[in-house]
Amino acid sequence: MLSIALLTSIDNPKEVDVTFTISFKDKKVQFEFSSGADYTMAFHAHKTVLLNQYGMVSPISKSDIEQSEFLIEYAVKGNRVTLNGIKGVKWDNLTLRKDSGVSYVLNEDGILDTKRSSSDFEF
Repeated sequence: MLSIALLTSIDNPKEVDVTFTISFKDKKVQFEFSSGADYTMAFHAHKTVLLNQYGMVSPISKSDIEQSEFLIEYAVKGNRVTLNGIKGVKWDNLTLRKDSGVSYVLNEDGILDTKRSSSDFEF
């Protein structure tokens, strides 16, 4: 389990340009970055994970925190997803509905757009 108390105490002097789409299909979630990172990652939607510009970070270390331009925690409970902005973003937390076929476009400022897809993404 991640220690959010430790992570939320991080000084956040530098915000980064990060934009990504988060999409849901069945029991999986996909993160696709268009700026701030160069990867697309899919994993089981029930996991709690920490993401930075390189990918999934776990377990978190002081070195991971220092080297990360941004840190975002993804956690889920039922059909609610919580994104905790730990470093490099202006938001502390965002709550999304985990609905299959729905995607959210987010950046360092928060949610930019919500879309319902007629064609689901592939894993």
